[in-house]
Amino acid sequence: MIVKECAFLRTGNDTCNLFPQKEPIFRFIECEKICISQCPYKLYKTGVIDKEELHKQIIAIFDKNRNEI
Repeated sequence: MIVKECAFLRTGNDTCNLFPQKEPIFRFIECEKICISQCPYKLYKTGVIDKEELHKQIIAIFDKNRNEI
């Protein structure tokens, strides 16, 4: 499996809803500003984690964001 782009890409060219910014209004951080160590997709693309770990990390991010809302 090759990840060519983030599955969470919203309308717009460089936004990522894996890492939402909530201040001052709800908006999304540009992908380039997220360091590799914090982005499961970048970790996967660089070969640091496998597909199973990618899936686990994305579920953990969803769960964390769901609990903060």
